[in-house]
Amino acid sequence: MESEPSAVRLRRKLTELSSEYSTEKQVHTRSKSANSRAPTSDPNGSLRYRRMRRKVDALRTQIDAALHDNYLTTSALNSPTDMIPTRDDDSTLKKKNDEQNLVTSELIQVLNSKQTKIDELEQQLKGIEQQESQWKTKYERECRRREIVQQKLIELEKELQNRQRQSKLLFQLQTDIEQLHLAFNALETENSQLNAELSFFRTNRPQSTRLSSQIDQFRHEIGQTCHESMC
Repeated sequence: MESEPSAVRLRRKLTELSSEYSTEKQVHTRSKSANSRAPTSDPNGSLRYRRMRRKVDALRTQIDAALHDNYLTTSALNSPTDMIPTRDDDSTLKKKNDEQNLVTSELIQVLNSKQTKIDELEQQLKGIEQQESQWKTKYERECRRREIVQQKLIELEKELQNRQRQSKLLFQLQTDIEQLHLAFNALETENSQLNAELSFFRTNRPQSTRLSSQIDQFRHEIGQTCHESMC
């Protein structure tokens, strides 16, 4: 591994990073499809993103260093003082240099593609967090509405209890009125009997004026009692 060219080593690291990114993307896609009806933010998503971002930054630094080394190597090969007048060595070094340039170019393209994907994931994460904030606001608003409805329900229950008590009192008053009507009817019957007896005494005993006045007084008292009962 110590003799492994820097371009090959960087390509291998980039392949590992690409595989890790693909795995993270599959997990994110499955999580998103499973929670499509109730989107929630992944508590570990930001941590995974930062870890992958650090790896990408480290790999980018290594690529920059490799590019710098490749530039120095190319400059050294093109230097007139260091050129070796051997066709085979020059062809081998040129081929190796071309391979390194090609691999470096591929690495940069792949790295830019991965960076774009990471930026897209970051935007998706921000969208999920914003949607989560909106759901939280909506939930708090619904909780306040629920408290208001509960308070209104308690007030309606109290009013219903008051009306039930009033209904009981009204029923009791109706019962008392019916009893007063019965008592009044009984007094009317008794009054009729007294009137009949009074007529009989007046017809058969004209001298019973004193008894007649007593009956009239008694009738007046009965009428007054009935009037007070009705009031």
